[in-house]
Amino acid sequence: MAHWHNFNPLAATCVYLSEEDLSSFRRSGDWLHGYGNKLDYYILPKRHEAGYSAGVRYGKEPHKYLSFLLNPSLGESYLEKYKVKV
Repeated sequence: MAHWHNFNPLAATCVYLSEEDLSSFRRSGDWLHGYGNKLDYYILPKRHEAGYSAGVRYGKEPHKYLSFLLNPSLGESYLEKYKVKV
């Protein structure tokens, strides 16, 4: 469920991921502690040289998101899981 879809400027192009997906590339420790319990996890389907852009939106204001890169193979596995052609 996307809590912040209507406020996400990337909503038209992003692919939402599950919380379980996020846990597979989350670093040890709860690095999202303090961002609330309404989090949207997403990946952008356009690949860059270094991998895929991914993010976590934690509020409706434009600056309330975290972004990072996923390595190409992990990004492609998520896009395949959600049936997105790359």
